[in-house]
Amino acid sequence: MRRPLVAMGLSAAALYPIFLGGRYIEARTEAWPPPSIAVTPGAARFASAVTADDLSKLILMRLRRFNAASLTGTRDAFGKDRLKAWTWTYIARAALRVYRLNHDPQLIQLVLEGAAKYEAAASLHQAGPGFGWYTEDARASGPYREVPVTGLIMAPIVDLLQEAGRDPQLAKLVETQRARLLALLQRATAGLDGRYFEADGKGYYLLPSGLDVEPLNLMSVYARPLLGYWQLTQDAESLREVTGIARTWKAALRTGEDGSVTWPHTPRPPSIAAKPDPAEVMIKSAAAIEFPLAAYEAGLVFERKDIEALAHAPATTLLTRVDDTHYRLREFVDANSDAFISIGATDVGTALRPASWYRYLCYDRELTGVLDPYLFGIDPAFYRQSDLALLGMADRLAIAHDPASCGTPGQVAEIGSRG
Repeated sequence: MRRPLVAMGLSAAALYPIFLGGRYIEARTEAWPPPSIAVTPGAARFASAVTADDLSKLILMRLRRFNAASLTGTRDAFGKDRLKAWTWTYIARAALRVYRLNHDPQLIQLVLEGAAKYEAAASLHQAGPGFGWYTEDARASGPYREVPVTGLIMAPIVDLLQEAGRDPQLAKLVETQRARLLALLQRATAGLDGRYFEADGKGYYLLPSGLDVEPLNLMSVYARPLLGYWQLTQDAESLREVTGIARTWKAALRTGEDGSVTWPHTPRPPSIAAKPDPAEVMIKSAAAIEFPLAAYEAGLVFERKDIEALAHAPATTLLTRVDDTHYRLREFVDANSDAFISIGATDVGTALRPASWYRYLCYDRELTGVLDPYLFGIDPAFYRQSDLALLGMADRLAIAHDPASCGTPGQVAEIGSRG
């Protein structure tokens, strides 16, 4: 049953206390014909007021809270205890983005503490199902390993080690733990290659049941840090898998004549029973889009035109500007769809999902002109509303501070050059 359709926004008067030291103000609802999302005109100007210190204070608070709590005990709508992994992956990676800006060692220390908690949790299963991170499921008789959960937990650790390779100061902070963290990553991936297979050169990961493949966004959640792991270690199996997933992504991506993009939620190979294959759900797209960008920058499979098409997606596909004060946000990544997101005051996070596109600023400098009026128009401190939005804002600040950090796409062995 769909929730009542409610639009949301902030009055202009409500914006000012946030930047004048006032208490954080929740986004309010506005009576407007749904599914439009109300925004405050001109709110994009507040983007320049956000500083690395603002984000750093918020991240430090959330990481301390995360590290003090149990890693389990928070179940999703399907009864699976895995939500903490999503929280960890967003706030810890946001910490690493902000560290580039203020070099606060507290951020690194707290990320290392979180990694240590997950290392201890992985070791708990050595005497049972085996080393790794397991999902407790109210519908299953025992815990099981999920490819995407492993990716979520790996991602900050991979990012930390890669960042240390570029930053001598950070390298000193992690030098005594680098070998142990690499060993943790190696043990975490062990056995998951049994979930991987290829059909016609395209790669897929199987669900724990083995009866179907993972959705593309969840395959991407694992493939992106696995790509980073290959870059750290030159592990041949990791390169084989991420190249196969990149080929699947490349084959699934469609660009319209108008520049819009779409891809299926679950592209399936011929060896998996045919099922309906709708377009990617907008709320899932944020988890998907990091992998093709990382693969392109590593010189794998994707072309510049693919990445530019994905970078333009907020303007060409996701967001429709109704007027100066209202937007519509598509339910699916499909410009031909007439289904739009309906949200309420308690579901602001859904409307903020496009914040993940800030990491594509390297390939579309006009993205701030598309995203800022929308996101800051919903809430000038939108990055406080969700951990995903916080990571998006950290990306925005980091790229704006150092455009050279975008880097240049590299080259890999022949396996990576075959499309």
